[in-house]
Formats: sequence, structure tokens, C-alpha cells
Amino acid sequence: MRYNCWLVNQPWEDPALLMQINDSREYWLFDCGELYQVSVGHLMDTTKVFVTHTHVDHFIGFDRLLRMNLREAKELQFYGPPGIAAQVGSRLQGYSWNLTDDSEFVIKCCELEETKVVSYLFRASNRFVEDIDDRRAHPLTHPELRLEDGSMLRFAPVVHGVECLCYSLTEPLQARLKKEEFKRSGLPAGPWIAQLLKICSGQVAEPPYLEVCGMRKGIEELRPLVFYPKPGRCAYVTDTVFNRESMASMHWVAQGADVLWSEACFRHAQRDKAVANFHLTARQVGRIAKELEVGELHLFHYSRRYRGELWPHIREAQENFPHTTPPPQLVPAPSAELAPSAS
Repeated sequence: MRYNCWLVNQPWEDPALLMQINDSREYWLFDCGELYQVSVGHLMDTTKVFVTHTHVDHFIGFDRLLRMNLREAKELQFYGPPGIAAQVGSRLQGYSWNLTDDSEFVIKCCELEETKVVSYLFRASNRFVEDIDDRRAHPLTHPELRLEDGSMLRFAPVVHGVECLCYSLTEPLQARLKKEEFKRSGLPAGPWIAQLLKICSGQVAEPPYLEVCGMRKGIEELRPLVFYPKPGRCAYVTDTVFNRESMASMHWVAQGADVLWSEACFRHAQRDKAVANFHLTARQVGRIAKELEVGELHLFHYSRRYRGELWPHIREAQENFPHTTPPPQLVPAPSAELAPSAS
């Protein structure tokens, strides 16, 4: 996987998932709960935020993220359900901006709907007042969006009493060298290999030929040296109830994902509370992971009543899905919390 993910807070605290892109200094976020565990450097290197919905525990980190990026010459992109642009605009207008006229910082909000995406721009130089001339609408054939780096973002609405989305990200197609085929070709190693992989991955325009140590080789002649591994996929589902409507959305987003990150707000003994609050139980999530045929399951977003109790949720999900493991965490919990009980 080119996506390396860490849970920002403990599973019983605010939801926020930090994703590193391809071992680079670029980071994306799923949800925007409290972000005080994230370093200033990581916040400044964050370029995209995928918001499921704007309940306070999923969005309260907005202000810290804004504060750490305010003097950066960058575009910080937010993706979320219909209405998120108005909410972001309202948050921004809660402050005074008479000292940002020279700032190049821009917030872009993308409202995701089944048939279109509508983008809004809020410029620091314009005191974060949206200019309607910057607003754009792009039609979608399916509820998925190709991002600038080639990643495919899938999204779908889930039932939570408010507008709420689940997501998945699929890696861009990455060309790799067939080592045995390359050995048989007799061609010398060199920088042309990296260039060929970039061309075949669609990262750069295709030239008429490549210089291979003084020889001119056509791209089609070199293509047999390349193969394409199956792109990895990471899915993120939180704040919904176990019903047919939400399951249909999860199938679209997460079927066959390598990793599923899912809320498990309650254990099954409290399933009535889960239904009343539009949440899932750990046992239900295990059943969902099994049906979706995902590779691995990580649980988060426990109710605060389970503070310090990591493993009971995991063991309950394992009843249906054995590949449920503790989530990688930005700041790990003390070892006593992570250790399974002897029983």
C-alpha cells in the first residue's frame, strides 16, 4: 500500500485518521476531530481532508488545522457532504481577517453528490469571503472522483440522521519493472528505467522514444518490461446504523478493500443504544467486514463509556472476522491498554 495510516487519537476519543501518501511529506486526513496529537509539521503538510459529517467530534479540529496553515502558500482541500461549504464559510467568518490580505492560503471545499461535485473557494486574501465566480460544478458518471495524483475517491451516503458519507481511496495505477524480463532483455540499467515507469504510470507525457545508453528505443518496444500490480484500497466508514441502505453504500465503497477502518461505537450488549444513536456494534462491523471481503479490519470511535478498553471490541468483531487487529496509532496507548486479557 502507498497509503500509510495512523489513528490520531485513542479509539474512544475523537475520530481522525492521518494518511501519509507514498512515503512523501504529503498527508491527508479522514475526519477532523481534535488534532493536538498531530505535529505542526504534519498539519502544515496536510493537503486534503475527507469529512464524513460535521458533528462536533468529527470537525472540531478544523480551527487548529486552519491556524497552522494560515501563512502557507497552498490550497487546503476539504471534501464532504452537501452543505459543508456553508459550514466552513460560517466557521471562517467567526474570526476577523484584517491581517491576511497578503496571504496566499486558499481553502477549497468540494461538496460530493451522486451526480456532481461542486467546489467553493475561500481565499485568505479576500478575508475568506467566497467569490461566487470561483464556484464550479463538475458532473459525475458515478459517485467517484479522480484526484490530482491519480487516486480514485469513492463515496456514498450512509444513514446517521444528518448528511454523512463513507469513503474509500484506491491507489493510482503504478508501473513496476519485470526484473526477470529485464535481465533477459540484455538492456543496461540506467535512469531510463525510472523514466519508463513514470511514462507507463501516466505521470509524464509519452515521448516518441527513450534514450537507452545511446540507443533509441520506442515506448511500445519497452512496454513488455513493465507490469501493473493491483492497486491497494483503503476504506473508511463511521457513524451509521446497520441497515440495507447503509450496507448498499458500504458495498460500493469498501467491497474488497485491503483495509477497512470502521467505527464500533458500542459492543453488542448495547445494540439498542447503537440503533437509537445511528451507530454500529463491534459484532456488526465484523459481520460487515466478512461480507465485504476486506483484507483487514481496524476499529475506532468507541463510545467514551469504554475508555481504556481496547480489546473487548476487537475480540467481539473477531467472532465474525478474525483479521481484526489493533489500529496503528500516531501516539500508541500504554501497553496495559493494548494487551489482550488472559481470558
